[in-house]
Amino acid sequence: MTGARHRCGNRSGGGALFLTLLVLTSCARQPLPEPTPPPPTAPDAALAAYDELPSGDVWTVARARLEVRVYRAGALKRLGHSHIISSEDIRGRAYRPVDPLRGYADLVLPIASFVVDDPTLRAAAGPEFASEPSPADREGTRRNMLGPRLLDAANHPRLHLRIRPTQIGPDAGRGDVRIDIAGNTQTLDALAFRLRQETPERERIETEFELTHDALGLVPYTALGGALAVAPAMDITLSLTLAPLDESSHRNDISSVSVQ
Repeated sequence: MTGARHRCGNRSGGGALFLTLLVLTSCARQPLPEPTPPPPTAPDAALAAYDELPSGDVWTVARARLEVRVYRAGALKRLGHSHIISSEDIRGRAYRPVDPLRGYADLVLPIASFVVDDPTLRAAAGPEFASEPSPADREGTRRNMLGPRLLDAANHPRLHLRIRPTQIGPDAGRGDVRIDIAGNTQTLDALAFRLRQETPERERIETEFELTHDALGLVPYTALGGALAVAPAMDITLSLTLAPLDESSHRNDISSVSVQ
């Protein structure tokens, strides 16, 4: 994938974290023919398609957080701020068949849910984020981010991820992730994730990776001939907790709970 760099070790390469959605403890049940995942489509339709699957094979996102760290660049970068873009409004479904490598998952995030520079996250992020952007700075950053030159939220209001696993282990794995954002589509291959069992029926999935604007078809902000700019690379952290779909809930009402 042009423009994207994956890192291993303490910073697992890529959003394959998402794949973890598909790593679920297997049950002793007879294998059934596995349905073919529907073709990529509108995000809401992709989630609704899970209603047609056996409910015992469908898991849902119980809580989630996405953080994107965007860095200042250029000769005059001291005049700007690095920013943390975050959201806890991630909806999703994961199909978990007997063979997890035949599973898949969809995650949807409303672009308008992005928060710029949450004070708590910024305080914990280290020296690069020690400055305090004013309310006007934060609002200006958010306005530029959602505007037609970047995420174009008015015409493309959701970020959609389609995940297919390629490798699964007891506490880690890899997989391919299709990203639809701002009218652009990009596939990231063999992204890595970490997995932790929170309870017998809850999986915690985490990943940290670096991605460039160019890899997503985005052009970062620049001014004064590049003297004040947004750096090409972003650091992305995604954490999810998955749980079996609650039969007593409305199947189309996918709730998200903020990470503690």
